[in-house]
Amino acid sequence: MGLNVIDRNHDGKLEELQDALGWHLEKVEEINFEIASESWKDGDICDIFFTERGTLIFTSMEMYDACKIADRRTLSFVYSEISMAFQVQYYENGILKRSIMEVEGNRMMDEGKKLDIEEKSKNTADIICNKVEFFLGKDFWEIEEEEVATRFKLSQKRTEKVNKTKIAKLPTQRNTKKWWEFWK
Repeated sequence: MGLNVIDRNHDGKLEELQDALGWHLEKVEEINFEIASESWKDGDICDIFFTERGTLIFTSMEMYDACKIADRRTLSFVYSEISMAFQVQYYENGILKRSIMEVEGNRMMDEGKKLDIEEKSKNTADIICNKVEFFLGKDFWEIEEEEVATRFKLSQKRTEKVNKTKIAKLPTQRNTKKWWEFWK
């Protein structure tokens, strides 16, 4: 499962979001947050949740691409339950500032300047949750399952605008658990 958080609300600004991400999105339907946050998605599905302050994007691992946007702060996260591995990347103005990768609880990569929030966080999962809350202006755990998200089909990537970041290849397996249940 892939997750990207942007420190700007893009609700009603689909063209701007597509340009920033280098993606082409076709709206499929409105769904609830419970469905949007499920850990398994078909490869061409992208679910987006908007808050007053931010944008939260859920993708499949196959479609995951770290968001690097010139005038924004973003947090990108990819998780593989089968290998108990995840990678988190924090960007400011499209520049990677922090990257952490953990496999089965062991930190395999730790690059960049530590974020202020790391001093207050117990572990990497806590860092992710705190940054998501900061960007969205809303605690992830307080988002109601019935809140509205939008499902999009990622019909093509606008490859001329995408600057890929290499991430470790994490094994995948279809699972019905929520991606965040490994933290509980």
